[in-house]
Amino acid sequence: MMEQMTPLRREGFWATVIAIEIMDLSLSVDNVVAAVAFSPKLWVVCTGVFIGILALRFVAGFCIKLIEQFPILEHTAFLLIGYVGVVLVVELTTHVEVTAVQKFIGILLITFLTIVYSKSAGLQKVLQPIMKGMVWLMRPVAFLIGLLLKIMIWPFKMLMQVLIRQFKKPQNA
Repeated sequence: MMEQMTPLRREGFWATVIAIEIMDLSLSVDNVVAAVAFSPKLWVVCTGVFIGILALRFVAGFCIKLIEQFPILEHTAFLLIGYVGVVLVVELTTHVEVTAVQKFIGILLITFLTIVYSKSAGLQKVLQPIMKGMVWLMRPVAFLIGLLLKIMIWPFKMLMQVLIRQFKKPQNA
């Protein structure tokens, strides 16, 4: 039986390269915001994005080695993203400023506690009912966020399909 090929596989090497670079650029939005906050000059913004993409590529290998050594870090990343999201919501809704030191301590504490949790069978047994309850609570949240993201991404997917079709059209000489 022939395996169904994904659109990316059908497009080939250059389509894959373009898709990866578009993903890198989309993940660099925070770099753009930070660079614009630093300076309104275009070259500073472009340099910030470029440095962010390079840093992501070099740090990724180190992170993979850490995840191989401590598999719990894969789940810790989601907790950290949630933590940053909660901090942002608290800062925006209550006008309470969480200092950089407080944020850093929170990140270290979450990372430390997840590693301790992964190494302690007793702690896992005690916290298992709480973890199961959290999973039950987070599933609808994840579903709603996923749905929202699909709705937000839909116009870009349509645009990409139009561009791909346009790119594939044979050029009449």
